[in-house]
Amino acid sequence: PRLSNTWWINYTTFTDMERHHDTRPMLYHRWGGLGNHRYQIGFSGDAIISWKSLDFQPYYNSTASNVLYGYWSHDIGGHMGADSIDPEMYIRWMQFGAFSPILRTHSTKNAGLNKEPWVFADKERDIIRDIIKQRYSLAPYIYTMARHAYDTGVSLCRPMYYDYPDAQEAYSNRNEYMFGDNYLVYPITQPMNNGVSRQKVWLPAGNDWYELTSGTMLKGGQTVERRFLLDEYPIYVKAGSIIPQYGDVKNLRRNDEAVTVTVYPGNVDAQFVMYEDNGNDKQYATAYASTLLSATHSAEGTLRVSIGARKGEYCGMPAHRQYRLKLVASAVPEKVVVDGKQTGFEYDGNNLSLMVDIPETDCSKAKTIEVVYAKDAPVLTDGLIGKFRHIQQNCIAVKYHNPGIVFAEPLGTMESAGIAMTYNPEKQKQIVETFRKNYASLADILKQNGIEGEDAQKFMLAE
Repeated sequence: PRLSNTWWINYTTFTDMERHHDTRPMLYHRWGGLGNHRYQIGFSGDAIISWKSLDFQPYYNSTASNVLYGYWSHDIGGHMGADSIDPEMYIRWMQFGAFSPILRTHSTKNAGLNKEPWVFADKERDIIRDIIKQRYSLAPYIYTMARHAYDTGVSLCRPMYYDYPDAQEAYSNRNEYMFGDNYLVYPITQPMNNGVSRQKVWLPAGNDWYELTSGTMLKGGQTVERRFLLDEYPIYVKAGSIIPQYGDVKNLRRNDEAVTVTVYPGNVDAQFVMYEDNGNDKQYATAYASTLLSATHSAEGTLRVSIGARKGEYCGMPAHRQYRLKLVASAVPEKVVVDGKQTGFEYDGNNLSLMVDIPETDCSKAKTIEVVYAKDAPVLTDGLIGKFRHIQQNCIAVKYHNPGIVFAEPLGTMESAGIAMTYNPEKQKQIVETFRKNYASLADILKQNGIEGEDAQKFMLAE
């Protein structure tokens, strides 16, 4: 009596998989009531295509964790109620979806609602593609946090009051949530005004927060109003976090992909235990492996990153793995040492990131990387990454409409600062100082290049 037929169907279908299949049972289903969290992925319904629907879903996702229901799959972009897609709304919905438990687009059968990336204009297509690639790259982090949810009942997406129960802001900012232990997300759910979105974000006390899209380190314990262009949205990483990621993912059916150990700025020691299992067997409760990733800072300016020896065992686990270390918003070091031997490195000037390839080695052996910086190494967490990107994007737009334009030296130097640093990392300090000096006079520099009115305003939109 009073048992939901949906609940019963979910139960019988799931347990049938358990009895008759060697692979791990998984079900995508309609909500059958409390207790259906046992059957993983819920369908939230045929959402109306509207900003109002989008605005409700972050709150829906996080608070569902209060009844242990962590895996919700929404019709990203909305299902019905319109005959065409608003690219801006869809991109904002996809950005939210990338930091949701499940990323799945869907709509009613209508030719005007096709959501494949290639049906959009070039700019929107590239943004959507980058969102999808970002989601794939986070698979090792998301899978580790999925294991935490299995062990603790604390969902991947959770309200801020789980981690900060004594702060009033944790309750009043209903669309703000934690995505695992390291990411704070506050999706944009309203249309832009004059090409920019403004969002007030509460950053909890206890640590600083690194704004992913701009490269700005912000103090915790405050509410800040930040501005975002269409390809940007409010994602904040706890200072010093270590995030395991994949590179250019081809598929997720295997788990022998090379792992990029990404270390975010923040002069704090940190650890992250990366979790792995077979991926699709039923032995995960006891058959799994973990790898301790840690980072420590010395007073002399050396960052020491350790990739620990893998512990545990599961069927089919790779004996060897390729690792790569990525240091975000990093100065160019004086030297890099891997397991006692000095080695080379790559430097991405546009993203101010240091990359170190670690030779493929036995996963049962620990690896240590030491990155030695000069005492006067520049601090690069003042939004420089975002400024590089904005200058480059707007210079390209100006050239597109005026192919014959030749930029005067200051603006041309600003546009090429990132690539110049990639080719000449030893000149980083000089390149950064020149860029910052010119940026302080950007309005005058734009006038010198005949860039005025709306074109000039676009250079300044996100500042």
